[in-house]
Amino acid sequence: MNAATLPPDAELQASRDAFIASVQRPAAQARLKALLDKGLQKPGDVERRLGRYAAEYGK
Repeated sequence: MNAATLPPDAELQASRDAFIASVQRPAAQARLKALLDKGLQKPGDVERRLGRYAAEYGK
């Protein structure tokens, strides 16, 4: 990425704020905890197949 492809700083801040708000919701916190308990952010199956594991908690 370079300066020509990045959105303006104001747009980045709004996106960041929306992301932080979404992961602070209780349901998101519970899903993150479950993934961490299974091995998220450690070498292993959860990291290699994160999409599959995340889908399990999206139901």
